Amino acid sequence: MIDAQDKQTQPLPLDEQPTKPKRGRPTTGKALSNAERQKAYRERAKAQRNEKTEKPAEDMQYLADRLAEAWAEVNDLKSKLELAEARADAMGNELAIEKSKRYGQTGRRAGLQRRMQIPGHEGLGKDWRTNRKALRNRLCTGASRTKPRHHLESDTGWRDIHLQEVENESVT
Repeated sequence: MIDAQDKQTQPLPLDEQPTKPKRGRPTTGKALSNAERQKAYRERAKAQRNEKTEKPAEDMQYLADRLAEAWAEVNDLKSKLELAEARADAMGNELAIEKSKRYGQTGRRAGLQRRMQIPGHEGLGKDWRTNRKALRNRLCTGASRTKPRHHLESDTGWRDIHLQEVENESVT
């Protein structure tokens, strides 16, 4: 205990002295020096580099079996796909036959047959795309057309108008 009358301060025992808290994170006493930290890093890196790269034979056999099963499944699915595509092609052909029976012939072949009936088409050949300009020139020449195309009253296209004109010329 401290005597207030005593001019000299008496030192307190060490356990009773209050300590000031230090700034920052409290120390744990387990801190590593730089050399220790570097040594631990090198040991970890060495352990990672020196892992065994050889797999046991059992694992390799298991993986080989799994691969063989996967290839068998792929081949099975390919054969099923081929059957499904063949079935779809057959159904598409049947549908086209039914449509042609029900609605008559349509498409490129029907258009070619209609064009083959056009007077003056005989010498042009069968390929419409190649010879369309030659046919148009044959159909457009002639003095029967006196009005411009857009003045002719018809709901059909200009080729049909010219076809009608050619038919009228061949009739007269």
